[in-house]
Amino acid sequence: MSGGYVKVSITVPEPLLTRVKARVGARGLSAYITQVLEAEVRREGLRDFLAQQEARYGPIPEDVLEETRREWFGHDGD
Repeated sequence: MSGGYVKVSITVPEPLLTRVKARVGARGLSAYITQVLEAEVRREGLRDFLAQQEARYGPIPEDVLEETRREWFGHDGD
């Protein structure tokens, strides 16, 4: 991440905030939210890239998906 930091105000459900603070402590809240936002932005970028690839080359064949599931997860994903 480059640049400085900016203080922002967000509104979240109280039960969610309570659960997050229990995990990270009140002082770790900003770092946790920053990590979560960065991860989501990366996921969105990956989804966009995959959608572009699918539009260009077509969908990934099912046999390739099954082989990948077996390699990554040790099963067919069922």
